[in-house]
Amino acid sequence: MVVRTRCTILRPEILSTIIDYVEEVHKEKEEINIYSTTVRLPNGDQIPFTEYTKAFQDELQYQSKLFQLLTKRYEINGGSLINKKTSAITKIKAVTFTGVLKKIDKNSEIEFSLIDQVWLIMKSIFEERIFKITEIAIYMQS
Repeated sequence: MVVRTRCTILRPEILSTIIDYVEEVHKEKEEINIYSTTVRLPNGDQIPFTEYTKAFQDELQYQSKLFQLLTKRYEINGGSLINKKTSAITKIKAVTFTGVLKKIDKNSEIEFSLIDQVWLIMKSIFEERIFKITEIAIYMQS
């Protein structure tokens, strides 16, 4: 039995992130772990840095312009960047992202042999699931 898939994915990709610091004492290329960094706004609210990356990726999807560079600046005057791991607080003015919307076409073909089919049946018995394997498709019942 052969299973063929064809998949087209639109994937937003961030190519660069530039943080505009209040004081210019930072290294030109300083690594920041976006998952352990938050942005504190002037009103005291804290927003995970990942919210900014997600907003930019959403913007790339919304624009729907394949392979065209897009740059967007998020003003954060009076804000601070907080590293949760080191507790370092750095004042920032803005964050600028540059990215592109990529299109990925992926085709694949998987062939199931008789041994694979028997293995799936045995696995389904132990997981209390039922698979029906035919020449046309595989059906699963829970």
